[in-house]
Amino acid sequence: MPAAPEALPVDALKARIADMVRGYVARRSPQLARRIADYSGALALHPALRDQPEQRTAFCRLNRHWYLLAAQCPAAAGT
Repeated sequence: MPAAPEALPVDALKARIADMVRGYVARRSPQLARRIADYSGALALHPALRDQPEQRTAFCRLNRHWYLLAAQCPAAAGT
């Protein structure tokens, strides 16, 4: 079972988001968009970024973007 996003270090979260975005380009799915939103949300709240407000703001925006993409088809997203 993979670790929860909030339990991962910043670099691992960023790498996982990059992999998922590449996957989303190949196969657009609300489930994947929601996972990207979850991971970017975890980055926005990550304690290691506490003193980096620009990065936190960027990840909050990223979270919102992917959350909206996932919400475009809620039945398929399993919500």
